[in-house]
Amino acid sequence: MILFLITTLLMRPPDKTAVFSIQDNSILVNGETTVTWKNEIAIGKSRVRVNKDDYSIIFDFRLQLYIYIDHEKKQYQISNSSTRKNHLRRPLIGLAPIVNGLLEHTSSYITKLNKRKIVQGFPCQAYQLNYPEHMGIQTVLWTFPHPVLSSPEYRRLLYSLLGSDIPGDAKYVLGNILRELWGTPLAIHTTMEMGEDKVEMVSAFSYIELRENTDYQLFEIPKGYSMVKRTDE
Repeated sequence: MILFLITTLLMRPPDKTAVFSIQDNSILVNGETTVTWKNEIAIGKSRVRVNKDDYSIIFDFRLQLYIYIDHEKKQYQISNSSTRKNHLRRPLIGLAPIVNGLLEHTSSYITKLNKRKIVQGFPCQAYQLNYPEHMGIQTVLWTFPHPVLSSPEYRRLLYSLLGSDIPGDAKYVLGNILRELWGTPLAIHTTMEMGEDKVEMVSAFSYIELRENTDYQLFEIPKGYSMVKRTDE
């Protein structure tokens, strides 16, 4: 069975229309930037690829498998996307109360703010996630109904990256958040109080393009790379 999955993963070509984007990320502590990085993202019909420095991650939507590629060593690892259900609930704790181990439904998980700004040339609307004040977390999403990022393929990506076994309560909360938003987030700004420090995490798209007739080899393991086993298996 494992051999079949690996063979299928290596041979299946994705659709030749793909979304290409660049995501700029930074972490600030007390107003000063400490870390910055870029993610180069390509989204195909059945796969997504993220490039960062000398590494790439390819995720297969349908098989729910990750390929971790080390270009410097010319090696790759394959892993399934199974995640413990409790881990999938953690980012949503606070947006919804936990009752008997499950996220409880509430009337609304976000608030529309009276703010707009230009992100990547688009006039974006601000929304704030409704974390309780005592958590010291503030997350603002800047959204726009971008024709590419509002596509069914991109929305499917948001779910697929969580894994194949999303608990129903977490899926309900995520689905309601997506329905309440005007479009898709082009930028996210999270602020947290950590002791005496103020930590900010900022992420925004700086480039988005839909390309046809994409070379499907982009979503495949490069020739000449060798597979290594994961150390935790």
